[in-house]
Order: sequence, then C-alpha cells, then structure tokens
Amino acid sequence: MPYKRFSFIQLRHTFTSWHLYFYALITTGILTIIKTYANFLPSLIQDMDLSKLEYNILTMPPYILAFISCLVVGYSSSRWKEHCMHIVVCLLVAFVGFILLITLPQQAKVALYIGSCVSCSGSFAVLPIILSWLTNNVNGHTKRAMSIGFVMALAQIGGIVAPQLYRVSDRPMYRRGHFISAVIIAITLILALILRYFLAKENHRRDNLTNDMYEIEADIEEPCDQ
Repeated sequence: MPYKRFSFIQLRHTFTSWHLYFYALITTGILTIIKTYANFLPSLIQDMDLSKLEYNILTMPPYILAFISCLVVGYSSSRWKEHCMHIVVCLLVAFVGFILLITLPQQAKVALYIGSCVSCSGSFAVLPIILSWLTNNVNGHTKRAMSIGFVMALAQIGGIVAPQLYRVSDRPMYRRGHFISAVIIAITLILALILRYFLAKENHRRDNLTNDMYEIEADIEEPCDQ
C-alpha cells in the first residue's frame, strides 16, 4: 500500500479542512448531551422513592436501549450507505425525549423516566454514525488518523459543559438543563444538515470536472480529500 509513511502534508490538511470543524462541533454537541445523563438520571430515579435494588435496576434500561439503538442505526446506516439523515432522525428522537422531560409534571415519574430512555436511545446512537461519516469523507492514512483524534479531542469540551447545565439548585426536575440540552440538540441537527449540504455541493463539483481538471486535482504528491 503506498504512502505508509507519516505525511506532514496530510497533517497540515487536518487543521485546514473546514469540514473537520463541522464534525468537531457536531461531536461536541453529542458528547455534551451524552455526558448529561450522569448528572440528571440518578436524581430522576431517586425521586421515584425506590429501594436500592430497584434503583440499581432502573439505571440499566436507558443504556440498554442506547446499546440496541446503536446497533440498529449502525446497521441501517451501513446498509443504506447514508449517515446524515440517520443522525437527524436520532437527534429528533433525543429532542422529543427532552421535550417530555421539560413539559411533564413532577408527579408523572414513569413518563419522565420513559422520556429519559427515549432521549438516551436517540443521542447515544449518533456518536458512532458521526465518526463513521467522518472517516468516510477523509482520505489519506495520516489525515484520517489525525482527524479522528482532532475531532474527539475538541469534542471533549462537552465533558466540561455538561456538568454546568445541571445545577443542584435545579433539582429534581432540572428543567433549565433539559431546555439547554434540547437547544444543543437542535443546533447540532442544523449543523449536520449544513455539513451535508456543503459535502453534496462538493461532490457535485467533482462529478462535473473536465478530464483536464480531474488530472490536475489527481496529480498531487499526497492523496487526500483536499
């Protein structure tokens, strides 16, 4: 396989490719939402006045559903060779879950728990799809490897933001945190659609290259998606 060596040209392209910053923003939004469950889910279950055993059992279903949704959505995305609309659907599911958490009264504990399961299953399924979408649109062995690390490193900002959304003073409903989470999901969804539009536009441009223009773009020292 050619170009097995480390490529500094591809490394430079990692930091100059505009679409990688879109991937980073989308992944940051997703990781922010994923990390919020550790803040509000235990409080929601504790408010249901359960025994310790029941409490431990009820912490499992949201993540089990998230695991199943990751498998189903991942298979569907691979089967149909499509990423963006799968992300959009999952984000809409997560958005509906947070709307339930915002609007339902505190007395509707079972419904609130179901809302958390819905939001959890939708948001967790996005992460593997966005990373798959990223690797499919980045060429060059060095750039692909660096891009994954670059995007995930920036996305860890979500771990800093998430605890700030759910404050002790907002317990047990955390409506403010749920509202901000819903807004983050909406922004992430819009960013995914914008990225899809520009990638489709670039694909259209490449499909309409003349033979001479194609030869010029193909005749470069290091093959990558630039």
